[in-house]
Amino acid sequence: MLVLALSIMGCVVLLKVSVQDVYRYKRLLGEGGILEYLQALILFTSAWVSWLISKDLRKRFAMHLHAVVYGITSCLMLFVGLEEIAWGQILFGWKTPNSIAAVNAQNQTTLHNLELFQNHLDLNLFLVSVVALALVLWRPPIPLHKHKMNSKKTMPLNAFVIPKYFWPLLFCAAGLSYFVATESGTNLVINIDQEWAEFLLYLTAGLSLLRTYILLDEAPRHKSAMRTSPIQQSNERNQGAPNDQKLGE
Repeated sequence: MLVLALSIMGCVVLLKVSVQDVYRYKRLLGEGGILEYLQALILFTSAWVSWLISKDLRKRFAMHLHAVVYGITSCLMLFVGLEEIAWGQILFGWKTPNSIAAVNAQNQTTLHNLELFQNHLDLNLFLVSVVALALVLWRPPIPLHKHKMNSKKTMPLNAFVIPKYFWPLLFCAAGLSYFVATESGTNLVINIDQEWAEFLLYLTAGLSLLRTYILLDEAPRHKSAMRTSPIQQSNERNQGAPNDQKLGE
């Protein structure tokens, strides 16, 4: 993850150097820019992966509470993704109602750009990044070994948390959002660079969900989820009958 984080930050520096015009740089990262579409793609993919995790936890592992949590996470990811593309307004270009445009900082049909939230968006992004980084770095270690699973043979707890090796992505997100929120790096980091911080946070969440989904295949199923249906049991008995007759002969 350190290599990935350094690569992304290298792309940020390279883009700043190659695009020396600040207004052009803002257009590339702003509404309808390539970075915004990448964010939406990560969020929609994360929503789908989270939904698959929820379905597997419910059907294969009988972990219904965890399934509900990941189902809610999927809905939240979908909601944020739709917010990033202004619920399709960027793609289809419909006109913002006057009542919404009057209180929206970017004249869009979005919630996060309402003046009530926009004034605190940079600070909130920094706080979220710092809290996530602190939770990843200073949480107690949780074993992942199969022999330490509980008696119900469900997924180990470590599969549901962001691993510590994700810290470089969160550290870069916290650093960028700090300079944006405090306006202390105006010559190097400008307000539009919060899009990079958001991208790093979404990428961290998406990769963490993908990791959980992969670990599902390595964990044993819950006994109740492994029960066969009556039809399957009947087929198994029918298949076993000829073998029993042969043994009797």
